[in-house]
Amino acid sequence: MPAMDAWRRRKHRKAFSSRVTTMQAPQRLKIRFGTSRTSRPVDLERVIPVFHDWIQQEKTPTVMIDVADYKHVPAGPGVMLVGHAEDLGLDNGTRADAECQGFYYVRKHGRLTDTQPLARRLQEIWTLSLTTGQLLEAEPDLDVTIDPCHIEISLLDRLLYPSAAANLDEVEGAVHSFFAQVLGKMQFSLERADGDPRESVSWRVQGAGALNLSDLAARVVA
Repeated sequence: MPAMDAWRRRKHRKAFSSRVTTMQAPQRLKIRFGTSRTSRPVDLERVIPVFHDWIQQEKTPTVMIDVADYKHVPAGPGVMLVGHAEDLGLDNGTRADAECQGFYYVRKHGRLTDTQPLARRLQEIWTLSLTTGQLLEAEPDLDVTIDPCHIEISLLDRLLYPSAAANLDEVEGAVHSFFAQVLGKMQFSLERADGDPRESVSWRVQGAGALNLSDLAARVVA
């Protein structure tokens, strides 16, 4: 049986190596910005016609096809603009912070042909979120102010990326390097969000300073 044992060891090493490679390049991602705590909460009912207008006028950088209304769900997704590959929306807060609404952008599908490194995928969702976030802030009927000093980045595949996975440290290193690049000289902290293991793995980014989305958009590297 030595040959069988050797085969099993090779198979195990190959599977482990594959998991680590996958962990370094998650595909389904979500980025969430808090909204200003000094302004009153946005009336989500008023967001619905704005999102319909965005669809009709093709205002967003990617194709959006529908509007989903979840504003009745406490700490839920609020009002969501639904696309083929991405979603975005304004939520009702989170379980960890039910008092603060947030603007979020989601890359919701994995792509078999996508071999880009995680840094590039983060750059894509970062650029798209800044573009659409500025569109949201520009809507006169909503009075939205997004706070880019409070950010959360999440890996949405809970089965592929369980919160207890040891090699999440490698992903965390890539996430830290990315924010060090896009935030420039701004001091920031990065911490893994502790919580329900049924939730997606997330990191909170807390900036120390004053920034707006226009500042960050000006730093985007093509």
